[in-house]
Amino acid sequence: MPDQPATERRDSSDAAQSGTDNGADNGAVAEGDSSRRSSQPRATDAGEAVPPTTPGPITNPRKRAGSPSTITRMITRGVVALVVLAVGVSGYRLMAGLRPPVPRADQAAEALVVRTLPVAERRVRRVWEGFGTARALRKTDVPAELTETVLERPSEIEAGAGVEAGQTLLVLDARDVRDRLSAAEQSVEALRASLSALEVEEVRLAEQVDLSRDEADTARRDLERTRDAVRAGAGTESEIDAREAAVRRAERTLASLSQQLELIPSRRAQTRAQLAAEQANAEQARRDVERSVIRAPFDGTLQSVTPRAGERVRTGDVVARLVDLSLIEVPLRVPVSAARSIRVGDQVELVRDGAGIDDAGWTGAVARIAPEADEASRTMTVFVLIEQDPAAAGEVGLLRPGQFVVGRVRSAPGEPGLLVPRSAVRGDRAFLLGEPVASEGGDGAGGARRSVRVVAVTPRHDHAERFDDLDPRESQWVVIEPGGELSPGDAVVLTNLDQLIQGAVVRAAGGSETRARSEDAP
Repeated sequence: MPDQPATERRDSSDAAQSGTDNGADNGAVAEGDSSRRSSQPRATDAGEAVPPTTPGPITNPRKRAGSPSTITRMITRGVVALVVLAVGVSGYRLMAGLRPPVPRADQAAEALVVRTLPVAERRVRRVWEGFGTARALRKTDVPAELTETVLERPSEIEAGAGVEAGQTLLVLDARDVRDRLSAAEQSVEALRASLSALEVEEVRLAEQVDLSRDEADTARRDLERTRDAVRAGAGTESEIDAREAAVRRAERTLASLSQQLELIPSRRAQTRAQLAAEQANAEQARRDVERSVIRAPFDGTLQSVTPRAGERVRTGDVVARLVDLSLIEVPLRVPVSAARSIRVGDQVELVRDGAGIDDAGWTGAVARIAPEADEASRTMTVFVLIEQDPAAAGEVGLLRPGQFVVGRVRSAPGEPGLLVPRSAVRGDRAFLLGEPVASEGGDGAGGARRSVRVVAVTPRHDHAERFDDLDPRESQWVVIEPGGELSPGDAVVLTNLDQLIQGAVVRAAGGSETRARSEDAP
């Protein structure tokens, strides 16, 4: 018994020392002091010694970190981290292996095979592209000019048929019109006869007036002689009265004949007016007879023909629509900046909407230029005239009214420029073949190794055309302003531009592009 308190004190001292070593707070220290107090023997009321209460086990953090379960968990986490790292490295290597190698000037074995083309200096026609809808220059609605019944419609007169100027389209009933024409012509003949009778009557009256005037003069002389005789005593007053009555009769006759003669001009004018009216009626009837046969006003193609035999038409009714396909006009809307380049007479190529540069189309010329531009769309209108033969449409077919087309106006040749393919220019840069690069293994089968030189360019405008003397495969070009780093004769690179940098080593293909690795290669 005396040894037990000493042993408990040692255990308590160890526990207190362990709490101090692990950096416990004041509560832990107090707990150690309490343990030491509780480890001392307590005396009961009877004076007997009671064994001290042994405290519960105190966990040592240093001993818990080194337990077998903790070590196992740490090892497991390390293994998982290593596995994840290994998978990531493997994936990166796999993706890096799929990427195409980037050529560098110091990698001789990875020189790209590229296609090149010499830079050419040309004076080209600027091409302005626009759009428009074709329309017939001559088209008309053929009306009926009489209110009559259709007697005949020729069998060949149908929509889509070609007709010539003056060809019969419809025949109307013209019996009433012919009757009116006959009556008017008879009236004209009668009035012409009346005019002839007036001519004869005028001559006769003029003669009668002259005779009556002579008779009146004679009667006046007889009256004077009779008066002289009466004054001389050789006559009577009754003789004077008789002579005066004779003078009055002669004067009345002269006055009547003179009046009839004076009325001849007015009668003639009235008859002539009646004749003119009847002639007009006859001419109207004659035109109505001609209008009873409806004819084509010009050469063209029938768009539609409405009435058939037996149907009644009224004056002004549209019976047919005729379109002349030989002359087509296209109001072409082009950029307003083209105003300084486009002139009347410039050549224009028209193609269907969506057609390519090699597709067949129609050729015309600028006939007129609108004076005003559209401020909303910033376009101007040029009127293109197309002449075509409806009977010989050819492979491309006829350009028909209402068809939407795209036009390319070729203006007069401008200043000379450097011509390079459109695919060779990236923004304001181009890649040229530079100086030869030596190779340790020789030139090989791919041609001489050259370095790539990047130069700045100033594009003037795009140009769509094929030049067989340059490269028949290229149709899209860029006209470069001369005077910069680009010169005529320089070899410009066309393919693999996305893999080139300044100083990259390439091989110019000797007429074969099978080794080129770019989609730009043909």
